[in-house]
Amino acid sequence: MAVPPARAIVLLSGGLDSAVALAWARRQDRAVLALTFEPPRRPRGERRAVDGLLAWAPEVRSIRLPVGFVTDAFVSKSPPVAAPEGYVPARNLVYYSLALHVAESQEAGWVVGGHTAEDAETFPDVSSRFFASLSALAAESTLVGARTPASIVQPLQAMRKHEVVRQGVAWDVPLGRTWTCIVDGPVHCGRCGGCRDRQAAFAKADVPDPTSYAAGDRFK
Repeated sequence: MAVPPARAIVLLSGGLDSAVALAWARRQDRAVLALTFEPPRRPRGERRAVDGLLAWAPEVRSIRLPVGFVTDAFVSKSPPVAAPEGYVPARNLVYYSLALHVAESQEAGWVVGGHTAEDAETFPDVSSRFFASLSALAAESTLVGARTPASIVQPLQAMRKHEVVRQGVAWDVPLGRTWTCIVDGPVHCGRCGGCRDRQAAFAKADVPDPTSYAAGDRFK
């Protein structure tokens, strides 16, 4: 009996980092299933970006999240600590739990994310400690876990964002099709934190920025 090809589940938001992580997984001789999440108020640019990457991810599965799922920066009347822009409570606990669920049904050995060194410095659910704990919990919560648990793989975890841009260029990733802006508009707003980080990454990488920004709103 033929051995089924190794499979990888790649979390694909449509952003720069997830697109480069997808390219990395494709280069590992793995059959790839891209998993994208549809929370309420998701910027439509992210969905367009995922569609623009279909040549790189011919198999894409969308998971719609419930209306109560918070998608923008967490706001509390009395937060215990200042929340960074883009923070969503337990977001990666939700996303990776769903990805591990799909991984077992697809007999996938890897769950691949595109988090960078800056992400781990900013968000609590991107640290190596978090993913080690989640991997251990996954092994206890799946039937296959005790034998061949799916590994959570972070190929970009040691990279800064400008290094991700350079790697994407080296691998011919269509970076201009990706989406970073937190604003739901026809083009990147050019002013939000995501847009500022994107512009800075291209500038530091010394790579021309292919992104269309709203007229007069490019961050200076």
